[in-house]
Amino acid sequence: MNVFAFLLAGYGLFSHPPLPRADAGGDIDKTDLRVCCDKIRQQGQRIWFLSDRNGRVRLQIRGVYVHGSVLLFFLQLNNRSSVDYTIGNVSFLLAGNNRGRGTRPAALEPLFIYDSTKMVPGFSRAASIFVLPRFRLPAGGRLWIDVQESDGNRHLHIPVNNWTLARARVI
Repeated sequence: MNVFAFLLAGYGLFSHPPLPRADAGGDIDKTDLRVCCDKIRQQGQRIWFLSDRNGRVRLQIRGVYVHGSVLLFFLQLNNRSSVDYTIGNVSFLLAGNNRGRGTRPAALEPLFIYDSTKMVPGFSRAASIFVLPRFRLPAGGRLWIDVQESDGNRHLHIPVNNWTLARARVI
C-alpha cells in the first residue's frame, strides 16, 4: 500500500502542467502562451523534413508542439538574397482528400502570434510561432501553410499531414 501511495504522489508531482485556462470570453491565457513560446525558442530544431524554397528564400517548420487545447507551429524564414522579403500573408488551410470535388479548403485563424515580423531583410532570418486551435484532419487530408510575399512572386507553401501532427511534442 505504501508503494502505491508513493507512486501516486510522484505522479502528482511530476505530471504535466495543467491545461491553459479559458476565461469568460473563451480566450486562452496569453501569459501562459508566451512562456510556452519562450521555451520553444530556446529549444533546437525538431523537424528537419518540412521546408519549401523559392529562389533564395526558404520556409521551414522547425517544430510542431501541443499545449492543452492549442497547437503551436514554429516557422522560420531564411532570406539568402539581397532583396528584402516582405511578408504579405501567412495562412493555414485545411484541405480534404480531394474525393469531394469542388470543396474549398477551410481557413484557420491563429489565436496568437509570437514574434511576428512583416519583413525579412536580405541575408538574414526571422522566426515566428503561430498558435492555432486544435483541429481534426480527415483521413488523407492536409494542412497547408502558405506564406505569400507582398508585391512579389516568391510564395512558399508546405503541406503538413496527420503523421506529423500526431507526433507533436507536448510543451
